[in-house]
Amino acid sequence: MNSEVFAFIEQIKKDIAINSNIVLIEVSGGSCVGKSTIIEEFVNNFDDIQIISQDSYQVGKNFKNKKTSKYKFDDPENFQLDKAYQDIFQLLNNNEITIPIFDLKENTTVGDQKIKPRKVNILEGIYASLPPLNELSKYRLYIEAPYYLRFLRRIARFVNSSQNSDLTIPLKHITASVFKAHKDFVVKQKDTATLVIQVENILPKFVNPIFNEELIIEETLFEILDTKICLGKVKLEQHLTIIQNKEMVYDVIIDNETKEFLKDVNWLEQ
Repeated sequence: MNSEVFAFIEQIKKDIAINSNIVLIEVSGGSCVGKSTIIEEFVNNFDDIQIISQDSYQVGKNFKNKKTSKYKFDDPENFQLDKAYQDIFQLLNNNEITIPIFDLKENTTVGDQKIKPRKVNILEGIYASLPPLNELSKYRLYIEAPYYLRFLRRIARFVNSSQNSDLTIPLKHITASVFKAHKDFVVKQKDTATLVIQVENILPKFVNPIFNEELIIEETLFEILDTKICLGKVKLEQHLTIIQNKEMVYDVIIDNETKEFLKDVNWLEQ
C-alpha cells in the first residue's frame, strides 16, 4: 500500500474513533489514473463501507449540450453535480437516499436504487471533489498519473475488451474531449485536495499483436520501457501506432488535426 494512503486511512480511523459521525471520502482524478485500485485499499481497511459512483449521476444521451460542448460527455454539466450534492448531504445526515442507476453501455438512466448510510462512504469519479461536492467532506483524495499512462491505459482498456471493432473510438474520445476536460476541470480538484498521490507507473499490457506490413514508422512521439507511441504512414494515410515488446498492438488512421494534437502533447504532464 502507498505509505501516504496508509497514513490517510489511519487518520480517518482515528477520527472515527473520536467521533461517531458518518464519513465521506471523495476520490477524484482523471480517466484511467487508477482510482479503483486505490479504493480497494479503503475497502480492505473498513468493515462498514460502500462506494457510490459519480457516474450514476450522468445525464448521458439525453444531455442537451452533447453536440455543442467541447467536452462532450465529460462536461461537468453532464454529471448533475448539484443533485449528487443534495443526495450525499442527506446521506451524511443519516437519511436513506435514492440515486439513479446509470447504464454505461446504453448511456442512460435505467432505474434507481435506495442507499442507506454506512459508517464510511466513498464517492468516486472524475469530478468527485468538484464544487459543490468538495464542501461535503474533509477527506478529499486526488489521484494523478502522467498523460502517457492515462493515454495508454484508456486505449488498452478498449482494445483488450474487444467491445467494438472501431479502434478509432478511444483515440477520438481522448483527443476530442477527455483531456480537454481534464485540463479545464479535473485537475482543479488537486488544489483543494486533502491528499494528492501519484500512482505507480505500471504500463498496461496489450493482449493481441496486430500486423500492418505496409506501415512505415516515421516518428516516435514517446517511448518508455518496452512501449512506443509512434506516427507512421501507409502510402498517403497518416497513422498512430503503439508498439509494445517490438510488436504492433494498436494502429489507426488519423487526420492532420489529431496528428498535430499528438505532436504537441506533453506526455509527462500530470
